[in-house]
Amino acid sequence: MGMLSRRGFLVLSGVSGAALAFGAPRAHADKVPEPPAGAHEPFVHGYSASDLLTWRPETDPFAAHFRSRVPLATRIPAFAATQANPALSAAPKLSVVSSDYGYGEDLFPRRHYDVFSANTDRFWQYLDVYSSWHGARTAGPSHDWGVVNLPNPAWTDCAHRNGVLSLGCWFWPRDNNEFDDLVRRAGDGSYPVADKLIAMAGYFGFDGYFINQEASISPAQATALMAMLTYLRHKAPTIYLQWYDADLPDGTLDYQNRFNAANAPWLKACDSIFVNYAWSRSGVTDSAAYARKIGLDPYRSVFLPTDIEDYGFGQPQPPTDPRWVFPEGGTAPASYGMFQHSQFWNHGNYGNAVTPEQQQPYFRTERHLWAGPNENPSRTGRLHTQKAGAFTDFQAWDGIAHYVVEKSVIGSLPFTTRFNTGKGTGFWLAGKQSSTSPWASASAQDILPTWQWWTTGSASADYDHSLAYDGGTSLRLSGNGEVRLYKTKLLLDRRTRLAVTSLGAGLDVGLTFADGATEWVPVPAHPSAWATSVLPLAASSGRTIAAISLRANGIVHVGELALNSGVAANPLQPKNFRIDKAYFSGDTAELLLAWDFEPVWYYDLRSEGRWLGRVLNDVHYVKSLQRTGPSTPVDLVPVAFDGTEGPAARVGLNWPG
Repeated sequence: MGMLSRRGFLVLSGVSGAALAFGAPRAHADKVPEPPAGAHEPFVHGYSASDLLTWRPETDPFAAHFRSRVPLATRIPAFAATQANPALSAAPKLSVVSSDYGYGEDLFPRRHYDVFSANTDRFWQYLDVYSSWHGARTAGPSHDWGVVNLPNPAWTDCAHRNGVLSLGCWFWPRDNNEFDDLVRRAGDGSYPVADKLIAMAGYFGFDGYFINQEASISPAQATALMAMLTYLRHKAPTIYLQWYDADLPDGTLDYQNRFNAANAPWLKACDSIFVNYAWSRSGVTDSAAYARKIGLDPYRSVFLPTDIEDYGFGQPQPPTDPRWVFPEGGTAPASYGMFQHSQFWNHGNYGNAVTPEQQQPYFRTERHLWAGPNENPSRTGRLHTQKAGAFTDFQAWDGIAHYVVEKSVIGSLPFTTRFNTGKGTGFWLAGKQSSTSPWASASAQDILPTWQWWTTGSASADYDHSLAYDGGTSLRLSGNGEVRLYKTKLLLDRRTRLAVTSLGAGLDVGLTFADGATEWVPVPAHPSAWATSVLPLAASSGRTIAAISLRANGIVHVGELALNSGVAANPLQPKNFRIDKAYFSGDTAELLLAWDFEPVWYYDLRSEGRWLGRVLNDVHYVKSLQRTGPSTPVDLVPVAFDGTEGPAARVGLNWPG
């Protein structure tokens, strides 16, 4: 599906890929090469059939470094009164198939990078399912493309933090003849590859697989694949499987461009189908009708996607229109999807953009994609009709917020955000710059505002990469009017307090309650330094906050917004912190660190005040530790969900010579 450059297998074998079935795709911008890796840096790799059959975490290179330990958050119920568009139904879902940091595909992906020029998605609130799409080469000497690739654990961290399922990818064809090994049944009736797929999802912490089976196979092989997937689903019913509309149950590659009797049998083994892109207006309604006919919920089972990779904001060929799924003034009959929205990053070659100023056009494009041409989820809708070949014509795009309800996981205390987008030109701790080195780590992304940016009047909001309280960004506000930020369901008691850390002009915090009333709480100005204002909310005990807004009285940066009980969590000092391996090169060293895991918000790695990394795991790789003396200390700091730091564990790296 999608990229012709990834479909050399299909073309060489005489098989037309989904992009060809859809129509002639546009030329793709060249992918930016991945930044240089450290000599001993952990990498994600793909898995062949033989890799899968013998998989064990103990023998999988760097497996421990690619676990997501962030649990899947529970989303709060839809509440139309606080929606940007109260008329939208919460029933339709959104499934997105996309790559992660935005580098070229001939790669070994990494969890984090020492560059600013990497993409980190900032709009998880609209997604329901995220599927990894970039492939990965195997770890063996041949470095063939793997049949299975994991989702990048940093993306799983983001997805789970926002209540989104994260899927790995099964892709066929590949350059080998091992398909029978993938679907072979053991003498005891089990399917060894299915058992390994279950074990891998559990170990690495993701939720299932996108099945991109896109080359004709024999009827016997197709029958075996169906049996294997059925076995997998029965043995692990919580594993989510999404089928791509390509192969039919007899093994023939035949894109249906709708859900019908021909491809429906796959949903006896899978949870949903990602329909090929050339769906018609009648195909939308027929797909939903057929799902209901066979007893399936079309909102959970049928996703009709737009091919963003090939057409961007332009009109696909042959024409399709998201409004066929979401008729104006009508009801969507099924759910929606997008393929490779990250292509906007690649199309603009933003992997070469090393400053926030150079990336501003992309940030605007990102807001156009999700919030529409006005970059405001309360004012969505296209300004003119789509045109063929108009890849960047955002005025012809409604915005995902025009169709899909925004979601939130903010349903319990404590809630803390520093507006950290997961990358920066430096890193700040407690308002002081701890590192001047660029970085990108989606694992470090906070829960970002539900609405980007729902403003009134002349109010303006955006992330500022030049100043932060904790992380790489703060929230900069200016102008007159309201900035609606977070959708919540927070029941207050007499201990609940609001804490706002700001720098600059004064501001007001708007608390919209479930009963419809909004109360504004003033925060004083702090013109010369970061300061935290703690505001008790005892007077509102028993009420439920449904939304949080801000209103600036000038230019102000907000570095942290928190609601908690006022009782510090006090995480324990980490145990068994150690240097597993150190690799020296002059006055720098690569480190592989490990410790005993405990459930906290995250762990910070620091050395003499310099930030080295942030992760929720029990291992971490440091690419370049600078020598500061005969022994250089490294601290591991546990941080609780309310932002409270616990006592650090320390190890010292003794330098040779």
